[in-house]
Amino acid sequence: MAQIPKIPGCETILLLGPVSSGKTWLARQWLASAPIVSERSITIDTAAQFMDGSYFHSWGNPKLLCERVRDNPFYFRCVYHPAGDALDEEFYWMSNAIWMVDNPRFFIIEECHEFAGIYKTHPMMKTMLRYSRHRDRLGLICTSQRAAEVSTALTDACRMAIIFNTDQSQNQDAICRRFGPITVKDITGLRPCIYNDVSKVCEQHPQCIVWLRGQGFKVYDLGDKIKSGENTPWNQEEQQEQEPLEEESQEEDLQVALPVRTVVRS
Repeated sequence: MAQIPKIPGCETILLLGPVSSGKTWLARQWLASAPIVSERSITIDTAAQFMDGSYFHSWGNPKLLCERVRDNPFYFRCVYHPAGDALDEEFYWMSNAIWMVDNPRFFIIEECHEFAGIYKTHPMMKTMLRYSRHRDRLGLICTSQRAAEVSTALTDACRMAIIFNTDQSQNQDAICRRFGPITVKDITGLRPCIYNDVSKVCEQHPQCIVWLRGQGFKVYDLGDKIKSGENTPWNQEEQQEQEPLEEESQEEDLQVALPVRTVVRS
C-alpha cells in the first residue's frame, strides 16, 4: 500500500527525480486529496503532465485563468499550459494570479529550474521565496529533473524535499550538499520506478526519501509492486567477471556467456 507523505501546511516543497520517477504522480495525489492543495491551487504545467478533466485548464491565456480565480477565490484548481514562446512573461502573470488570493493556497511549478535556476532566477520567484516563508498563506510545490540546476535560494527555502532514485552524479552531489545528512548511498539505494511507456503500465512502484528541515529524513514506499526477477538490493551494483575464452579448436564455435540478469535503472 502506498505511503503518501503529508504536506506540512503552506510550505515550500521540492520534488527531485529523473523522468518517470514518480514526482508528478505524487503531486497529482496531493492535488486530489491533500488539504488546501485540493481546494485552491494553480499549476504551471510546462511538461504537459496535468491533463485531467477535473481541473480548469487555460492554454496560453493568462487572462482566462485570472478571471477564473477572481470569480471564485475560495475554490479553484487551475492548470496553466504555457504557449512556450514567452515563458518568462507567462510565469509573471501566473505569479500575479496566485497573489490575487489571500486565502491559503498552493502554486505548483513543474520543471522549476526554468524559473529558479543556478544562473538565473525569475524576479517573481524571488518574491515568492522571500514572503512564502513568513506567511502561512502561500505554499510552493516545485518539481525538477535537474537537482544540480535548481537555485540554492529555492533549496534553502525548502521545508520539505522529496527525492527519488537518480544515477546522475551531478544531481546526486547537489542533493547531498544541500540536504544533509543524505548520502549518495541513500539515493542509489532507493527502489526506482519502472514505467513501461509502450503499455502505459507502472511495472514497479518507487521508494522516495522524505527530508524535513531540522528533522532528518525517512524512506517511504509509494506502493508495494516490485518487478519480478530482481532479487538483489538496488544499492549493490552487479560486477560481472569476464573470463577469458579458451579456444578449444578451430572447428568449434565460440560461446559467449550471457549475464544472468539485467538491472533496470531509472
